[in-house]
Amino acid sequence: MPTASADVHPQGHGENHFRALLKSLDGTTGGRKRKRSDPLDTYTSAARFFPLNFDPFVDFRSVLRNGISAEYEEQGGPRYDQEIGADAEAYEIQLYNDWVKTVPGFSDVIIKFETDPDALDEFIDAMTRRATKPPKGRIHGLQEPNIRNIMYAAVQIYFILSNEESRTTVTGTVDLTDMYYTVVDMIERKSDERWVKDLMQF
Repeated sequence: MPTASADVHPQGHGENHFRALLKSLDGTTGGRKRKRSDPLDTYTSAARFFPLNFDPFVDFRSVLRNGISAEYEEQGGPRYDQEIGADAEAYEIQLYNDWVKTVPGFSDVIIKFETDPDALDEFIDAMTRRATKPPKGRIHGLQEPNIRNIMYAAVQIYFILSNEESRTTVTGTVDLTDMYYTVVDMIERKSDERWVKDLMQF
């Protein structure tokens, strides 16, 4: 099985590593199948970590673009993104600065894209595309949650918070199966009532 050579190891940010990264962006690494250790893996892993450790609601692509722009702007500073405003951009730049500390050598890699902005765009797209999965609801065409989706999530959360050591349908005095079906049945039977419509809209 092919393995990454020392000169393309994520910790080695020389020309060989950069060339391997460009090759991976072109989809040519390892022929049809990606190598077991793809040069992009370090960066996509770090990107997956971003919403968990920094901000789950901010657009990671925007954080990368604004942060990189601020770090390497030739004119000595960021150009404020009129779409989000100066305060939001400053926040995204701060998030970028905090995140980039978790990715050793990231700045060294980014500066190599200076002469090829199109490749930089591909790099950012690859990181965000591979790092994020569309929500399951979107995959299955769900436009908005229904009571079954909501109660499924509620049961999962209740179970997690119960600290039970193994999977069970009863936690303490609460029967999770009974809770699920009781609420689902009540909401579906009374779906035309105003309070149910207000609840589901909320």
